[in-house]
Amino acid sequence: TDGLTRWTRLQTSYSGATVAVLSEVFKFPLIVAAICSIGGGASQIAPVFKEALSKPLGNCWIALCYTFNNLLYFDALSALSAVAYQVLSQSKTVFTAGLMFLLVGKRLRLRQVLAIGMLIAGAVTVNMQEL
Repeated sequence: TDGLTRWTRLQTSYSGATVAVLSEVFKFPLIVAAICSIGGGASQIAPVFKEALSKPLGNCWIALCYTFNNLLYFDALSALSAVAYQVLSQSKTVFTAGLMFLLVGKRLRLRQVLAIGMLIAGAVTVNMQEL
């Protein structure tokens, strides 16, 4: 999606919604390839999609949140530098870990906490260089 975002920025006008839709279209072949390679083979493509379509409300709230996230995220890219984009992109991991703890009660292992700390330290370092 980074390449797609860069390409759309070089065009005359940038559309965050177009980038969000096209990034999902480009992911479809990757999903099919993943099902073929690690999901049981090509014979599992139809059952996987059939199961997903048979329970549309099961994951619709996740898909809705993901859609809004992409629309806002790609729209924000039109006003961000490359460095700010990378920091913002990496911050999703920190927020996901925090929400998993608050909403689900999942505790992180020491190794995971250290990894998030390193991520924050890297983001701070990159932001200091941009100043």
